[in-house]
Order: sequence, then structure tokens, then C-alpha cells
Amino acid sequence: PDLAAEAILRSGADIVCLQETTPHWQHYLQTALARDYPFAEFRDSKTRMGGGLAFLAKVPGSPVAYVPSDTGWFDGWIVKFDTAIGAVQVVNVHLRPPVSDGGSWVSGYLTTRDDRRTEMERFYNAREPGLPMLVMGDINDGENSSVVRWLEDKGMVNALPQFDYSS
Repeated sequence: PDLAAEAILRSGADIVCLQETTPHWQHYLQTALARDYPFAEFRDSKTRMGGGLAFLAKVPGSPVAYVPSDTGWFDGWIVKFDTAIGAVQVVNVHLRPPVSDGGSWVSGYLTTRDDRRTEMERFYNAREPGLPMLVMGDINDGENSSVVRWLEDKGMVNALPQFDYSS
């Protein structure tokens, strides 16, 4: 936990989105980061252990929408923040992993891609139209996936290639 809190602080990020949070993480991070991140909101998952979402921010935020999962996987959460460049809404997502309902990663990889796009469409439709938007979180899919292409078709830009130095 100390390394996680240190990494968040070192990042210098004004807004941090977390996935797979738990009540334990909530207590720890709110205590460790309260001075630097006065806005700290957590939602625990009702259906998945470790399926919670969180926002930590240096700037004020207000809710836009909380979108419960209709697939039994993870919820989506949209918060509007008042930043130095104006208001922006952030969609915090943790899309379905590529695993089948029976637990197979092999068949899940081949059969669940449309599920992630469908989830993203629901979250996108809950946004505040006309307000600049960032989608952050765990997409659980590749750079050329249908969900990323769908977001790009909506005029969004994939920023990950600018920061992912693993390839």
C-alpha cells in the first residue's frame, strides 16, 4: 500500500481513477492521501469482490452518473471536475475482462469483445452531452479493439500509445 500511495503522489496527477478497490484500500488511501487529494470518492461493488471504483482529485468534483452493470461485471462512474482549463467529465470504467461466463480465458478472448463495446456505449450514453470527456480505467482490450474504435468514431483520441512504452 505504501508503494501504491507513493506512486500516486509521484505521478503528480490532478485526477486519479482507480479500479478494483475495496473498503480496505479506501480506508488506507483516504488516510494516506487526504492532504494531497481532498476529493476522494469510493464506490464498493455490490456484485464483485474487489470490483469497486474510486476517484482521487486535487480539484472539486460532482457526480454526473453512476451506471450499474447490467452484465454482472463492473459498474461505470462519471464525475465532473472543475479544472484549471474548465469543467471536464471523467468516465471511470472497468470493462468486462476477456473471460467466458464459464471461466475460460481462451473462449472469452474470442467471444466477449462486443460485450466491452456494449458496456462502453451504456457508460457513454450516461455522460453530460457537450461537456469535454475523458475515459479512463481498465478497457480490458487492445488498441485496435472494437471498443477503442467505437470511441475513436465518437471523436475521442486514444492517449495510451503516447505513454505506453512497453512495446
